[in-house]
Amino acid sequence: PLTERLNILQCKAAHHLSRGRPSRSLQVYQQVLSQAKTAASEAASASTVLSTDMYIQPKTLGQKKYVNHERLTKARKRARFIEATRDMLRLIMADALNNMGVVYETISEYELGLKCCREALKLYNLMPPSSDPSDPTSEQNHDHNTWQLKQHQFSVQRTIHNIHLMLSAQKSYPTRLNYHSDAKTLAVHSCENGGDWIRATTLYQ
Repeated sequence: PLTERLNILQCKAAHHLSRGRPSRSLQVYQQVLSQAKTAASEAASASTVLSTDMYIQPKTLGQKKYVNHERLTKARKRARFIEATRDMLRLIMADALNNMGVVYETISEYELGLKCCREALKLYNLMPPSSDPSDPTSEQNHDHNTWQLKQHQFSVQRTIHNIHLMLSAQKSYPTRLNYHSDAKTLAVHSCENGGDWIRATTLYQ
């Protein structure tokens, strides 16, 4: 399934980042985002077509109206499946954006990182998990719905936390840059004068 392939790609992107390849990681996350957007758009179109399907709308035959209940039931099930798929794709898009924000932070592209995390937060807020009281399986899926709710809350909190971290890092970036510059100068002077290499190296890191 597409969602599984996209999740595998996200794992590959995380692996690239762990290996110190942020550019490659961003490329893979962007690939995930692009594919998920396309699939979500197609799912939305399919849902629209299904909602206006001839078997869902009551038909008029003379003065009487009738509905093909068997096809109506199948159409409703299909509509629920499409909606669930679209929600899953939105979740993948939000996760990808959140992770892209983290990658941008590692290369000090704070504005791009903040933009990604804020877009992720908007997507998370579009899909708060909830069970449909009219769905006969909602009671049976209580544990699953509870897990979904906790996952959703964690994702939102993680994104907000990332935004706060990036704002803090962005604010302190000029100061940290000056420290690195001073450390580099100290390392160069120590090298030229035969000074304490260990101390200079420690300060430069």
